[in-house]
Amino acid sequence: MARQMLTALGWQEVVTVDKVRLESKTEDYTICIDEVAGLGLFIELEVLTEDSADVKNIQQQMCNFLKNLDIDGKLWKIPYDTSIRNLQNNVS
Repeated sequence: MARQMLTALGWQEVVTVDKVRLESKTEDYTICIDEVAGLGLFIELEVLTEDSADVKNIQQQMCNFLKNLDIDGKLWKIPYDTSIRNLQNNVS
């Protein structure tokens, strides 16, 4: 239905992100595990803080949290839609 509304408004589909998301919460974090078609598995951690929070310290705490779960990976800053477009352009 959303796709039909956007099409009716003149929007054109550029890329489709096909993902399955599992979401859970701990005392400190909201954890999302995304399986993105063509890209793989991703973990997203979210924490709500004050504007004055020490971002670098919070990021280190998040890395430690993941390491304690034996999860090793790299920080991915590229949005899924951009990643899929880049992948499609490299294949073409």
